Amino acid sequence: NRFRLYSDGKYRNTVTLSKIEPLSDNSYLLFRNFIKYKSGSNISNMANSISITKNILYNKEMTVGLLLKSNFEEYKYYFDYPQLYFGYRAPLHKRWLYYELNPSILWREENSYRPSFRFMFNIGVNFKRD
Repeated sequence: NRFRLYSDGKYRNTVTLSKIEPLSDNSYLLFRNFIKYKSGSNISNMANSISITKNILYNKEMTVGLLLKSNFEEYKYYFDYPQLYFGYRAPLHKRWLYYELNPSILWREENSYRPSFRFMFNIGVNFKRD
């Protein structure tokens, strides 16, 4: 569960259920399902994804996956978009601070399902001990 409270008093809540299936010593399959709710909105989002991650070299990993996102309002459910994504994660400082590069292709309903592209750069903290 991820709960965010913003300075303007609005909030967003995300509930995630994931299943990890090891494929080998350095790769795994990830099934991820999540529901997002944002205050002030009648629409909730649900996404389901499947991805394969491979650990490469020293604490680096590459991921490729497919995500299907849908929305549901009070009595209406509709498919929003599929997304094909790629991820690369590597340490930034020691083993606890890392960065991610995430390009993706999206086929959004609002664009008449024409392909659009997105690139995200993230910085994160790893609390896992080896």
